[in-house]
Amino acid sequence: MGLENVEKAVLAEAEAEAERIRVEARAGLDEKLAAARRELEDRFEARERRGMARLQSEHNRELSRARTEARLAVLKEKNRVIEKTFGAALGKLGELSEERFLELAEKWLAGVPGDLDGRIVCGERERGYLSGGFMDKVNAPRSGRLEVSDEPGPAGGGLVVRAEKFEFDFSWAGRLADRKGALAPDVAATLFEETGG
Repeated sequence: MGLENVEKAVLAEAEAEAERIRVEARAGLDEKLAAARRELEDRFEARERRGMARLQSEHNRELSRARTEARLAVLKEKNRVIEKTFGAALGKLGELSEERFLELAEKWLAGVPGDLDGRIVCGERERGYLSGGFMDKVNAPRSGRLEVSDEPGPAGGGLVVRAEKFEFDFSWAGRLADRKGALAPDVAATLFEETGG
């Protein structure tokens, strides 16, 4: 029985060695699998973070674009209302009383150099105001002569003085346009008192 015991001992030792190798291999494999799993999870998380960052960036760009479009739409509407307001003001200036118009016309025409001859171009209503003794009063201190013309007047009213080389624009539209840049912020502030918009 000695051989049988040796055989059993060798077989037991081989089985023990095989089991030890299997346990070591299993532990190594488990370690490799755990490392591979961690690496895959890390890569997945990195991809997920990059994907989320890309989505967030796209979302921020779209949100910024939408906000810009909304601001532009609000600004466009405010500008439309401001233009409408200036249009209404232009209409009111065209309805100025004869007395007030003549006061302004006298002041404007006094600003035209006295040695210039020229034509006063204005609308039919203003032509009626300037007829009669008013032009005699305007021309009295001047060496040049200003005469009311039958040419069609400026749109919106007022008057224009045309001399040979010069033109003096006293039209309502021109005067309003000259002041529009300075007046627009005040008009906007009045129309759109800051209530968040």
